[in-house]
Amino acid sequence: MKDPNVFPAESLKQDLNELMDKRTLNSKTYHKGGNKYTFVKSLGSIHYKKDNKLEEIDLTLQEAEDYFYVNKTLYDLKIFKNFIGYQYESKEGGRVDVKLKEIDGVNISDLNLNIKLEKVEGLPNRVIYRDVLPGLDLFLNLRSGRVQFFKVIKNDSSPVKLAWDVYEDKETKAHFNRKTIGQDGDKKEIELTNKITEISTEETYKHLVFTEEFKGRIAIKDPETRIKSWSNDFTYPVIIDADVEEDIVNTVDDGHDDIYYNNWVSTPSTILGGFSAGFPGYGYWNPAFRFQGIAIPQEATIDDANLKLDLKSVAGTQQFKIYGDDVDDAAAFSNGNLPRNITKTTADATWSPATTGTISIGITGIVQEIVNRTAGAGWVSGNDMRFAMFYQKNYGTHFVGIYDYNKSQAEAAHLIVNYTVAVKVPRHGFVNFQDPGIV
Repeated sequence: MKDPNVFPAESLKQDLNELMDKRTLNSKTYHKGGNKYTFVKSLGSIHYKKDNKLEEIDLTLQEAEDYFYVNKTLYDLKIFKNFIGYQYESKEGGRVDVKLKEIDGVNISDLNLNIKLEKVEGLPNRVIYRDVLPGLDLFLNLRSGRVQFFKVIKNDSSPVKLAWDVYEDKETKAHFNRKTIGQDGDKKEIELTNKITEISTEETYKHLVFTEEFKGRIAIKDPETRIKSWSNDFTYPVIIDADVEEDIVNTVDDGHDDIYYNNWVSTPSTILGGFSAGFPGYGYWNPAFRFQGIAIPQEATIDDANLKLDLKSVAGTQQFKIYGDDVDDAAAFSNGNLPRNITKTTADATWSPATTGTISIGITGIVQEIVNRTAGAGWVSGNDMRFAMFYQKNYGTHFVGIYDYNKSQAEAAHLIVNYTVAVKVPRHGFVNFQDPGIV
């Protein structure tokens, strides 16, 4: 199997006949023979548009004389060899240029930088500027809908403050992420300050300066109360990340319902589920997922359906009840439309995670109940489904961490459904089994 972080469609592939005209940006439909089909959906993009066709994304970096590049994804990217920076152009329109401006307050023109860009062995979607200054590496990691730019601070003598020139089109489907995140060598959250300054606004673009600085501290969370404090006791290397990403990538469809703070959290790299003891109601989370464009016809027989997740961490003993939203077409989650308020399906699934890694949860009955909806408008192929996990305890410290789509395409949630459609033989006596919507 190819690396799904480089070839995202690998995470959806089945050893079956794919119906090419049924492709979407993030789904595949396979014909299993007769009137049986497999529909596979990811929360992330696995295809890109080229000449009005959907092609599989390939994030393998190619080399030109002055830059490395990719063009088989949602964007065209150039990473330059003669200066530290890159050019990102969305296939949906708009461009972002990012270039290193200062290190520790000193303009790069006054520094003797080592600018040598090279590919990383074994990782065809990654390049690195190694030892730009002693103790400082900069590397870029490509995802299907965004580019991650990591800064690696390796020791006490390394620079800790970087400033970047950012040129961003006004009319664009791509944007520079104006906030960075980071961790130390033990994967603990680090303290960062970010500042964005608008230098000028031209007719078609804006010039910004983005500054990021590591403050020399890490966050310490009490395992019981989850209360955060700060400590100087961190370990190297320290890694900082800031992205450019596509607007068309929908990051609100996976996250968790924070019961204590009464809001929908959809931007972390880890979705939380469970309970953490402490203050009353503190640390209580219900994960949820929404899948758009489910191409399964009404009243199809669901042979099996699975929710595939990648678990980052498991603490204590958890038990969740999983329900679907018993509606024809599920709306997006938001602070005003929380998972706790869905109309629960009669069918449910029980989940008790025990280990980390990739897991599948059977939700056959839930999906069957939704596609069987006939009252009113009823279920229509192409509508949206969503699922919520309800934690069954409210004591102790028992929680699970699930990788969010923001973390990685390969670790994003997937919905995999095998189904059978009813067949009505037309008057001409010919049935087109290549059409998964036959009824």
